[in-house]
Amino acid sequence: MERHFLLSFGTTLGRTRTLRINNVRQTATDANMRDAMNIMISSHAISTLAAGRINTMRRAQSILREVKPIDIS
Repeated sequence: MERHFLLSFGTTLGRTRTLRINNVRQTATDANMRDAMNIMISSHAISTLAAGRINTMRRAQSILREVKPIDIS
């Protein structure tokens, strides 16, 4: 089973930026993701000319996906 997070942020220019975090460990909690989002915002690490700097949390989603190979031989 694969797990990833989609983290959406609001920006200073009124846009939304979404980051996909792949291969998240199974023990990661909602609080861990909230803390990570707060660190990303406070560090000013994510900024683009087109969208501006991230400054608010909009949404976070944990997505589980089961991948099952199909025998096609």
